[in-house]
Parts: sequence; C-alpha cells; structure tokens
Amino acid sequence: MKIIYHPLRFFGLDIVISCVFFLCPCSAQPREDLPCAPQVGPSCAFFGNVPALTLHTGVDVSASLEFIRPIYGLHRGDFQFRSAFQKKKFFELFGIPYSVHEIDLPEAAQKELLGIVEKLITDTFDPGLQKGQIFSLRSIGVFGGPHNTLLLAKQGDKYQIHDPYPGVMRFYNREQLAQKILVRSTKSKRELQARYVTHFLRIKPANRRPSGIRSVKSLPGSLHISLMPSQRVLLQSALKTAFVTTPQTKKDWTKLYPLLDFAMLPAEKTIEPPISVIPSELKPNELIGLIRLAQFHANVWQLKNRDLLPVLFLDGKAQALIGYRSSNLGLMLIFDNGREISERHMQETMKAIHQKEILFATLRVPHEQK
Repeated sequence: MKIIYHPLRFFGLDIVISCVFFLCPCSAQPREDLPCAPQVGPSCAFFGNVPALTLHTGVDVSASLEFIRPIYGLHRGDFQFRSAFQKKKFFELFGIPYSVHEIDLPEAAQKELLGIVEKLITDTFDPGLQKGQIFSLRSIGVFGGPHNTLLLAKQGDKYQIHDPYPGVMRFYNREQLAQKILVRSTKSKRELQARYVTHFLRIKPANRRPSGIRSVKSLPGSLHISLMPSQRVLLQSALKTAFVTTPQTKKDWTKLYPLLDFAMLPAEKTIEPPISVIPSELKPNELIGLIRLAQFHANVWQLKNRDLLPVLFLDGKAQALIGYRSSNLGLMLIFDNGREISERHMQETMKAIHQKEILFATLRVPHEQK
C-alpha cells in the first residue's frame, strides 16, 4: 500500500484529494439482478457495500445475518449491529482493492458548490463507471445525517445507487446525486460558516466477472482444496519465513511476507507501522468471524471466481486455509503451508490466532497453475 496525494482543479480551484491505493489489480460490472442489502441498525457502511462484494465474488451474503454477524463483530466486538462499521475495514477484510478520496471544498454556500460537485461526477464518476469501477459514497441519508451508499452504474441520464436503508436501488440525475454527496464536514461543526466535503472510495473492477450469483447459504458444509504441486511451491515460497522466525511488530509482518496482502490500514502518522483492522482486544471466542471470513475466501477460490486464498496466523505462523469439515468434535479446519497439510479444531485455531498479533491476509494463487 502507498499514500498518494492528487491535486485536482475544478473551475480554477486547487483541491487536494488524499488517496490510499492498495496495489492489487482487479474488474466488476454493475448488474440489474444485483440483490440489495437492507441494513440492521447503524450498519450502512457494511450493508451499503455488500453489492460490491457480490460483484467481486459472485456470492451474495445479504440474506444471511448468520454469516454477517460474526464478521461484523470483528470491528469492535459488536455482534448486535449497535455501532457503525468502518467501510475501509469492509474492503480490507474481503480483499477488494480501492482508493480513498476526500475533497475539502472551498468556503462557500452549499448552493454555490453544487456546480463543482457536478463536474466531479462528470469528470470522475462517469469515466470510472465506463471502466467498470464503482464508487462507495458518503451521502446524506433520508433523515439528513451521514449515510453510506454505493454508485453502481449510469443508465441514460440516471445514476443507479444502492441504498441500504431500506435496501433499495435508487436512481438520481446528476444534480440530485451532487446534492446527495455534498456533505457538511465534521471538522466544521464548531465553525459559524459551514464547510463541505465530498468523500468516496473508488472500487476497482474484479479480475473476472462471475458467471452467476449464488447465496452464501448454498456454500458447502465441507471443503478441501487440492492444490497442484506448482501451487504448493508458490505457497511455500510465500510463507517460507514462517518456518524460520516469528516477527515481533506489525511492521515486521509485512516485511517478512511481502507476497501477502494484509488487512491493514495506514497509521495516522506515516512513520508508524500499519494497523491491523482486527482489534487485539477481542477474546479468542470472538474470532469466529475470522474463521467464517477465511471459509468464505476459500470457497470463492474453489468456485474460481477469484484467486485469493485466505491466510491465518496460528501462534504467529502463517497458514493458508484450504478447507474444513465436520467431526464429532466440531468443525475441523484444514491448513497448508506448502510443506505440510494439517488439521486443527476451530476452538484450538482461535486460541492459536489469539496468541500473537491478530492478523488476516490473502495470497494470490492463480488457478491457471493447475
């Protein structure tokens, strides 16, 4: 990951957009049959972006709170949807590449700024949608407060927006969309003159477009991915430092495993190491969402919808999850580090993850190597 600052000019005004680019190329096209995802509680940052996950994986999770709840709990240990999620964490956990843009608009009345935002829509959103990109938007909700929606497509002069409240597709013209994403800055609450921002995440297209959409409920109760020798060589190469040493800091993890894409966010100070999106305060039994997340990634790989295998860190050692099965003792998880395949009980696995830094990563293992 790297931080880049892009100055843009709108009507002669210099505006700085701060972008965090996660270098993991991907492609996705909006679809008319895309299911909506109604939010539960103040969870629009999660449910609002669920269609992006569907486009990238071909798997719809919107109708399964049983699947979503433990993953939602990875944010703050909140399994009851009582607090807001962070949308960047959503894209990190599900391995979806994105860039972050926030535009601080000049000091002016809201009406005067609409032209600037409409030009942004024309110059940024329109060509992006043509390339198959989608945009996660900070917008104004039905009650006037901040809200999260997803810009999926443009049909004629209308923009197709997924709104998780109440879980519908909305269609706005350019002026209406501009009004929705011209949001008052939280930094200006104490100022007499309101300041406005436009904030969005640009979501890159997925590598391949899934041939159809299936429900997460239809995923199998057991799975065992049989990797070919060439794929296991790649696995061993990527995870080889796990046989040598256990890093002691967050910064060491990313250096020791350069082929892994970690679910991390940059620290506020650039001199500090990146921060895992999963808080260390979680208890071992609260890591069930990490297991469900890894199972999801493994199934999507097996479906050949993406080539990302999930990597968990057991006692500080990297292991790729390649399967799971039921047993008399409960759920057994199957791991491969390129040298050996092993099994662990789910409860034992969560305790082992909790021993060190709680991390999650993915490794690109192309199917073409089969």
